[in-house]
Amino acid sequence: MQIRILVLLILSSFLVNGCLPTRNMNDPLPLSKMRTVITNKEILANNSYRHLNERKISSKTLELDSARWKAEVEPLIGQTNIFIFPFGSSVLPGDEKFSTLQDYRFTIFCSVGPDAYIPTAKRYALMDRVHIDGIALQQQKDITDRFFNSEEVIDEARYR
Repeated sequence: MQIRILVLLILSSFLVNGCLPTRNMNDPLPLSKMRTVITNKEILANNSYRHLNERKISSKTLELDSARWKAEVEPLIGQTNIFIFPFGSSVLPGDEKFSTLQDYRFTIFCSVGPDAYIPTAKRYALMDRVHIDGIALQQQKDITDRFFNSEEVIDEARYR
């Protein structure tokens, strides 16, 4: 069975499967789409409530952001133990912010780096994933060319 991790980006409201942030959450469309995702046994991850850079925000801001996720998102999608750092940033074990995220029961922490790796400890796993996006395709070909020829997949029409 193929398992995909869906990242829910939360920016003032829910962005789920193309739902607009201005849409009323009492509208059954976003909720039905969320139920479809959950019914399909997808693994959901937290990308923070407001998509903030955890490295740059205060511990208090992280606490408030995490509390909003727990109060407003978790009841809809269920608990997840996967935290995907916005912007590929991260905070490391030993940092107060890392402890805050652990207090919210996150045990798998994902950031971005040039090489995939997964160091583990008794209470957590850290995972860097290689980003494959427009920036990498154009400016970091040494990273993407390990997987495919960047020149062959770039759609030049997008950059006119």
